[in-house]
Amino acid sequence: MVMEYYLGKLGLGNSSEQAKRLRKIVLSGKTASEIISGFKEFIFSQKELYPDTVSMINRSLMAGPGSEYLGLGKDDFSLKSEIYKQLIDQFPEVYSFKFFCADCYLLADRSVNEIYPVLKEGMLQDKDNINYPTSDLFDLIHESDFSFDFDMLLLDKYYQPCEKALFDEWLDEFKERYKEPSEQDYLNQLKWKGNSNA
Repeated sequence: MVMEYYLGKLGLGNSSEQAKRLRKIVLSGKTASEIISGFKEFIFSQKELYPDTVSMINRSLMAGPGSEYLGLGKDDFSLKSEIYKQLIDQFPEVYSFKFFCADCYLLADRSVNEIYPVLKEGMLQDKDNINYPTSDLFDLIHESDFSFDFDMLLLDKYYQPCEKALFDEWLDEFKERYKEPSEQDYLNQLKWKGNSNA
């Protein structure tokens, strides 16, 4: 019943046939290992994935914020990480997998050196900024050597366009935080992209 709750209407009604078939597999009532096996066998036999199937995959593995352990594989984040890695390899254009993979890597205690490149790739692919890194990822990356790169990516993709005063605040904050000459040079060359209401 828990999984059915988190899946909601995904795979019902006007959903794609692909999503409907995946829903039946996930809610089949078989053992956990049989469901995961059927889940993987079905997904990896597909040439492409429909958007509703992608949503169902993510909801099945990572049920929801704060409820990640309720999805398939429960709290085995090493297993989930491996599934997401395979998904990324087979469907590299599906950027949401990279966000969820980064979360799984984090929960599986993987190194930030493995986590950040996957997350960054997903962020760069997400042209409409639909996904956003979780607060746990923020904390981990800001304590690493990737902090500056991460903040510059956030500024470029998510924080702009914005009010000029807000941009100046961001810039002042970053100049206070990042003191390396190369970082200061980079910050001095940044340009305001304009107002979001323009």
